[in-house]
Amino acid sequence: MISIRASLALVLVFLAPGHSFAEALAPATQRFIEATAHRAALMGPVAEAKAVLGQPIFDPAQEARVLAVAAREGAAQGLAVAPYERFVAAQMAVARGIQERWTPSTAPLTSPEAAQTALSDLRRAIAATTAAQLAALSQALPLLSRQEAAFREGLQEALRAQGAQDRESTALAEAALALRFGAPAPEGLAALKARGTLRVGTTGDYAPFSYRTAEGTLAGIDIDLAQAFAESLGLKLELVETSWPTLTTDLQRGAFDLALSGISRTLTRAAVSGSSLRQGADHSLRGSSPL
Repeated sequence: MISIRASLALVLVFLAPGHSFAEALAPATQRFIEATAHRAALMGPVAEAKAVLGQPIFDPAQEARVLAVAAREGAAQGLAVAPYERFVAAQMAVARGIQERWTPSTAPLTSPEAAQTALSDLRRAIAATTAAQLAALSQALPLLSRQEAAFREGLQEALRAQGAQDRESTALAEAALALRFGAPAPEGLAALKARGTLRVGTTGDYAPFSYRTAEGTLAGIDIDLAQAFAESLGLKLELVETSWPTLTTDLQRGAFDLALSGISRTLTRAAVSGSSLRQGADHSLRGSSPL
């Protein structure tokens, strides 16, 4: 069996455009099936990396995090949250099954350091396939029920080639066919009011703006400012820990509504902040975001 990195390289080649299943299907449906199969193709290398690191196949905490992110990503695409969570759960069952049936390599295992690097690369590849899957799904969703038989057959064929069992692909097809668009979500300040909370990202390592007290609680000028701002909006404050390297990406993926941590304003951060606010936060928050 080939190494983790060689396996990943082959998967990335497989991810290149041009491979398609079920030619009779609409192009958007084909792309959705391909992205789903591409995700499944990553599971063998994931299992190999986990084996080297001694990590379990089933990780409830990790799956809970994936579901939480999926709920936000699905809602951002206008999908009803509960059916999309069911679909993601079925997709994780496919992934788990493929990993559990993975045959260990007879070649010497790679080092834990190499396995950790490979696993990080694989998770980024999984995120990329998820984004492609969601993009295709937004176009394919109205077509799935019209081509149900061909869709089921195409999905089963694609997943079988990656080591999935038919019962797993059937459950995933059922979940996909149950997907639907949700009601338009409130935006801006209305969305914050509907949720009842203001989520503020902070690093907790930059006194006097944001730091941890001896008791372990977050304190500082920006924490006080965040509390006062939340109260002025009639909202409950929710502090979300972030880090300097991930602050921008955490904001973009919706982990919090704004960031306060003594953050210097730069052109790059201003562009990200403006884009994020236009997508989901009310214009009145623009002056309060230090990004």
